[in-house]
Amino acid sequence: MTMNTTTTTILPLPGLTMSRVLESRLRRDETRGALIAPSADLGAPALLETAGPGLWYRPDFRASPTGGDGGAPDLSLGADGTLTLWVDIGVPAALAGRTGSARAWLGEPDGLRCQLLMPACDPVTLARERQGDRLRLTATLAGATLERARVVLFDAEPSAVVRFQQDVTLAAPQTREFFERYWSEALQGDLRLLMNAAGSAGDFVLLMTQQAPDFPSQYTRCACQWTQDLRLPSLPGYLPWKVDWQGTAVSYYQHNRDHGRVLYLPDHFELAAGATGRPAASLLEFRGDGGASDGGASDGAVFRFFGRPVVERDRIEAAARTLAAQLGHPVTMSSAQDWRGSGLSDGVRATFTLLLPPERGQVDGPPVSAAQSDAIVDLADGVTDTLMLSVPRFLAVWAAIFSSAPELTLFKGWVDVSFNGGRFVERLAFDGRLPASVREAYLDELLASATDRDPREPIAVEALSDVFQGSPRARAIRVSFDLAEPVALDADRPRATAWLRHPVRALLLGQADAGPRACRIDVDLDAGGTAASTRRLAAGETALWLRRDDLFNPGQDGPQPGSPA
Repeated sequence: MTMNTTTTTILPLPGLTMSRVLESRLRRDETRGALIAPSADLGAPALLETAGPGLWYRPDFRASPTGGDGGAPDLSLGADGTLTLWVDIGVPAALAGRTGSARAWLGEPDGLRCQLLMPACDPVTLARERQGDRLRLTATLAGATLERARVVLFDAEPSAVVRFQQDVTLAAPQTREFFERYWSEALQGDLRLLMNAAGSAGDFVLLMTQQAPDFPSQYTRCACQWTQDLRLPSLPGYLPWKVDWQGTAVSYYQHNRDHGRVLYLPDHFELAAGATGRPAASLLEFRGDGGASDGGASDGAVFRFFGRPVVERDRIEAAARTLAAQLGHPVTMSSAQDWRGSGLSDGVRATFTLLLPPERGQVDGPPVSAAQSDAIVDLADGVTDTLMLSVPRFLAVWAAIFSSAPELTLFKGWVDVSFNGGRFVERLAFDGRLPASVREAYLDELLASATDRDPREPIAVEALSDVFQGSPRARAIRVSFDLAEPVALDADRPRATAWLRHPVRALLLGQADAGPRACRIDVDLDAGGTAASTRRLAAGETALWLRRDDLFNPGQDGPQPGSPA
């Protein structure tokens, strides 16, 4: 059993650094907006004064346990790469209960800088927006930075921090302790320019006190920087594990916050009538003229089908035992479908892709692959999808469902399940075959709630102009096919379409008559009286042309050419 994590540390910076001394030997009212420190330790949590009214403290930033407005998570990474972190502007623990009316010092608008730091990645600047006692930090990640974030932030203990850096001017009391604490080459250099400082910190304070006895009660203004590293919580996601089952490594996913929760996936999906106890998931209807291309808005066959998830329970139980032994605590095995029943679990996405066979009569053509964006993918209950197909394409699909022919003609597909923003992807097969023995029962299921059951085939009927000229000549023509409404023609309307209905049960169960289609032609003559004849169209012919000889001098009944002479 194996899993992958990332482990790298980011070197911390001191909580306070002093960059330079700005002025020295200042009275309290001369500190000019600096925060006045009460002790020599400028980095210690303390209530800070200014020359004016009010108290301040250095904020302690913490990941917000309640997230943002509307219960938004404390840390999120959107599909578009938008990273959002909610941070509380807290009070340092050492000042808890002592701040009174003091406020957090955030300085000028540009005084606080926030950066996301991840191993092997350039720092990412975070935009900040204050909302009461919280900060909303955001950045749009892309490319290698986004991929790195998906690797790092889904770990149980991400090696990533947000670094807060704030430029601040502090006024420090000029005590021996202050100078000894911050006596450095840089500090000496600034003091040398200001006051000819030399030697040790103690010698410097002694000399200055001899020259000015009030020196210890005066202040030195210093340019400083506060720094705090906030370790990020993990994004709600999953840690991958591989567990052997009958010689095959099968994937499972442990929640990175609730370590006792492990998700499993179905073994595969298979075509079925529908989920038990749910409204019929299967449907077959024929709408419009039945001849539109795939994807038409309302024409052709509407085929809704259901894929049942197949789960081998023995595999799940064996994996639970193996994982519990490896992790050292019991685990609860859950479907990757959200256990709350309101969608897929945090960080889990699923898509369905379908392969359709070539249209009937194109056996050498390639299958058509298409991602089914409107499919409903439920990893616990099943996949439901609706196809809008031309009638020839549907007939090819129907033949493929009950076919045992070579692989090319099969109706099949797959469900891709992605975890942690697409870092891990599992592919589950969808098998769209059924045994021939259930064909009639499956058709009954499809037709149970259908309103338009039978497909219709268009036959173009046209009378040539000479039919309405000369003697005899036609005044009106009526053409009647079996299983179709009659069509009427005259000199003003010499063309019409007859829609031949094909009973769906006969068509799909192999009982349809594939022979010639007969029609009766009744003619009202202009001079009075009528004439009648019959015609037959061979299978596959889609046009009927009416000529003078067909109407007035009909020959022996039988198959006739489908185009004018």
